[in-house]
Amino acid sequence: MKPTYKVRYTEWPPWAMDIPVGNKTILYGVLKDVFEALSYSLNYQFEIHSQVDHQFGALQADGSYSGMLGALHKKEVDIAGPFVASEQRAAVAEFTNCLEFSKLGIITGIVSSDRNMFLYAKVFTWKVWLSLLMTIIGVALVAALIYNVSVNGWKHNQISLLSRYFWVFWSFLIGHDAGTTNHWALINIWNKESFRILLAAWLLGPVINSLFSFQGSITSTFAITKLRPVIADLEELSQKTNIIPVTTKGSAVQICFMTSPDHAHLWKRMENNSIIFSAETVAETMAKIEKGTHILIVDYIYALNIASDYVKRTGRCSVQVEELLFCQNFIALALRKGTEVTTMRRINTKLTYIIQAKLTDRWMNRVYTNYTHCTRQPSEESKPLSITDILGGFVIWGVGITVSILLLIVEIGENKRYRKLVKNESSLSATSIAPLAESGVIDPMMRPTYKVRYTEWPPWAMDTFAENVTVLDGVLRDVYAALSYSLNYNFIIKSQEDRQFGSLQADGSYSGMLGKLINKETDIAGPFVASEQRAAVVDFTNCLGFSNIGIITGVISSDRNVFLYANVFSWKVWFSLLLAIVGISLVAELIFNVSVGGWKHNQVSLLVNYFWFFWRYLVGRDGGSTNHWTLIYIWHRQSFRILLSAWLLGPVITALLCFQGSIVSTFAVTKLRPVIADLDELSEKTNIIPVTSKGSAVQICFKASESHSELWKRMENNSIAFKPEAVEETIQKVEKGTHVLLIDYVYALHLVSDYVKRTGRCSVQVEELNFCQSFIALAVQKSTSAKTVKKINSKLTYIIQAKLTDRWMNRVYTNYTHCTRQQPERSKPLNIKDILGGFVIWGIGIVVSSLVLMTEIFQSTRERNFKKRKNLPALKTTSKVLFSK
Repeated sequence: MKPTYKVRYTEWPPWAMDIPVGNKTILYGVLKDVFEALSYSLNYQFEIHSQVDHQFGALQADGSYSGMLGALHKKEVDIAGPFVASEQRAAVAEFTNCLEFSKLGIITGIVSSDRNMFLYAKVFTWKVWLSLLMTIIGVALVAALIYNVSVNGWKHNQISLLSRYFWVFWSFLIGHDAGTTNHWALINIWNKESFRILLAAWLLGPVINSLFSFQGSITSTFAITKLRPVIADLEELSQKTNIIPVTTKGSAVQICFMTSPDHAHLWKRMENNSIIFSAETVAETMAKIEKGTHILIVDYIYALNIASDYVKRTGRCSVQVEELLFCQNFIALALRKGTEVTTMRRINTKLTYIIQAKLTDRWMNRVYTNYTHCTRQPSEESKPLSITDILGGFVIWGVGITVSILLLIVEIGENKRYRKLVKNESSLSATSIAPLAESGVIDPMMRPTYKVRYTEWPPWAMDTFAENVTVLDGVLRDVYAALSYSLNYNFIIKSQEDRQFGSLQADGSYSGMLGKLINKETDIAGPFVASEQRAAVVDFTNCLGFSNIGIITGVISSDRNVFLYANVFSWKVWFSLLLAIVGISLVAELIFNVSVGGWKHNQVSLLVNYFWFFWRYLVGRDGGSTNHWTLIYIWHRQSFRILLSAWLLGPVITALLCFQGSIVSTFAVTKLRPVIADLDELSEKTNIIPVTSKGSAVQICFKASESHSELWKRMENNSIAFKPEAVEETIQKVEKGTHVLLIDYVYALHLVSDYVKRTGRCSVQVEELNFCQSFIALAVQKSTSAKTVKKINSKLTYIIQAKLTDRWMNRVYTNYTHCTRQQPERSKPLNIKDILGGFVIWGIGIVVSSLVLMTEIFQSTRERNFKKRKNLPALKTTSKVLFSK
């Protein structure tokens, strides 16, 4: 005969949903899988019915309870849920171990946001801007040298010449041509090989790197969503009194706001705006939210469900879900008061196994795979820019016009002054915390006294020294202080000497704190990560938080080559582009020869000119002046136009845009990566030694996991007792890249932050693992009275609900995110090293250009000497004739 229990539930996707079958509804969702697992493993039978009024339950004016809580209180059902645990509800029901943590979400409308109009000034660091300025000056000086040597231009104004070349290369840098090549500063050197190489180096080096990186950074910033939520948090809701907050009747949200002194003003606004959750009321409320007049505050996962469903039904991505860090508590089932302790323990043990095995996560993904659909505005969808988005450019333009007008006035004055000087005329012209319980002073000798053991686990528990005595500090100290104050208990707290949590030994005994509990040497110990193995020998309290594993790993350089653009395409692509330019140049040469009878021209020179022409288009520039002799006769011919169109629409667009996109995306990624990022990579890299702590939950997880048996063999003999010396030695090995340390994620953040602050080296990193997640709780003896456990659990529920553990954690440990990751959320300005390759190419180009210039000088000198020698006999003959006459 199976024991039978009556169960009530109300809709709360994805935990519980009504599915119509015939003339009735049945339970569907995660809760269905939970009850099936409990039925199978405990041999229980459950009669499951939906709550008719769809209410969780709240305290009424006459002292009774409504909804599912009322059914439990009246003993009409044995089990109900799921509930968000609260102290008020714990007074009339017994909560099981937690299934998950609940947090609130705001479903809100969206409005246009603002963006920084001077963004482009922050794309590069000041060092990069200075380097670009010095580079332009340098390349302008070389160009001026080429001009002076080639056309004997030393008699020209060198400042004016340098300014002209500065303007030419600046124009190329900002993505424009330098103007007509018929200008006196360009016409005589434009076709010189030395100048062409100099210009090619400039285009291939700083221009491609800087312009494309700059453009990509601007584009990626302007491509993000331009919308923001109407209400992003409770502070903004407090300020915007015209927005009406809505919530559900009898929900944990109402209880939180009702009991929070800090949010009493918000409770007054939402007290009369609660709804019963039905399809009609939700649709009506969502329509008001979309208009921006209302918001809906519910459980975060449920909010994602509602928003996703609304978007899919309407096709409008006009609502958004914002997460709130308020009223966090655990989700659990509720049993009626008076349920047998044995039954409660059996259910809790199986629920612990379900959580540890991450079955609820799997069931949630099965039930509800698309709850993130459009709950935030997609960043990949770019919208047209408004004038406010690019206002900074117009401001700079306005400032430039003003400065230009001022300079014009100065120039007019200078011209007048100059004319007066010429005429020899001289003139002068212008230039609290609330108490947890009300109690009187009670004699400490009359209080119940409990022995407590702990081991170091920052920020939960830490050893501090006071007068040569080790005392407890951390979040756990505040937890025990709160329990002592509210329950009138005494706690005698001691540190565990061997610093071990405890694990099963070969002789069947347990080590560490677990051994002390089993041997009844202590009454309470912890904190522990709950596991099925540990739950077999001790009882766990309600959860204090959730634990997951982190890897402390070294960091190594990722692939970010300074000669990146050479690696954008394979050598086959580069070779194909070269052949394509040669091929199209040959066709253009053929068009010229056939059209204007150009066979008499130097064909090699003709081919080189066309090669240069099409090459400039490939690197994103025009081909130059169409008045050049190689273009003026064929520019308007249809054959050449079709040829040029094919070149622009084919290789130019494909190669140039792919090249630009690859450069931008590569420069946007982080420059360092972890040695080990996840367990798959750890499995592959067998030379890396995994280390963990003795008797920890991490060891238990890997030991019990069949899929990670190979990793367990590698770490079995590499466990350490967590003492400062051992931890320091291990992290030094982690920094060298030979070891990794697997421990609780928050503890990992603490160790890394402390190591970085002590050494000044940001050479280790923490990676979070989605493996071995479970809840953190205190442990008590199996023989502890049920009444004591209930009283402790009730106060722990209040502590979690009031977010006191979060406050205490911030007090103890405010800087644990310091340098635990190498890359911030948004990319930093590019540094010199990031675009060094372009400047190296530029330097090589200048050297080669100088060598070619020397060759040209030698060649021109040789030609002049040759002409002199050739004309010498004629001069001698003329001299003789004149002499004879």
